[in-house]
Amino acid sequence: MGGFLADTLAKYRFLTGDRQYDTLLRQDASGYVRFRLTGQEKPLVEQLRRNAEAFRWNWEAYTSEMRWTDRVMAFTRNYLAYLPERPPPAPAPEILYSTVTGDPGNPLVFPLNAVRWRTPPRQLAARVTESSRSAFAAELFHFGPQPRKLEAELFLLPAGDYELTVTAAGQPGALETRKVRLGDPPRRVAFELPARQLCTVRLEAIGSK
Repeated sequence: MGGFLADTLAKYRFLTGDRQYDTLLRQDASGYVRFRLTGQEKPLVEQLRRNAEAFRWNWEAYTSEMRWTDRVMAFTRNYLAYLPERPPPAPAPEILYSTVTGDPGNPLVFPLNAVRWRTPPRQLAARVTESSRSAFAAELFHFGPQPRKLEAELFLLPAGDYELTVTAAGQPGALETRKVRLGDPPRRVAFELPARQLCTVRLEAIGSK
């Protein structure tokens, strides 16, 4: 299947909850989509590992020497692949985009990103684990030595009342639990992450449980 068809079916699945194409998606969709459908982490971890390996090479070529163009993404196959040394993996920014936003496919066609993290990108890892019209959840890890305040701007949740919960792995109880009201766009919610702890942030519509 692959390509635009896998992206289209994944977006349809996430929007509607219709499971009729799950068998196809489990076979051919991205590691992120398979993680969302089955909870299996291995395909996603492997794709992220390959992406990290790609960006470990020629850092300046991807940052200070040029900005986002087709030449940047084609650098490996158009240049490095012809050198005597074995080339690094080609970068795949799509898997990184899906992981941090919750969009299961290409953002250029019917973007379905659930969140924008209103914070500088350094020292932060994020993985969206749930995105629907009634709930949002993500795992976050702040690598800095001090607590970090940030905002999440939600795109799929409609206006209404929600319960915000922030929990940390290995700690009993929640770090934060409160009711929030999302009004007209931009729909943002603020919270704080502790330093160097894996946290889960969850928003759930009140009355949907």
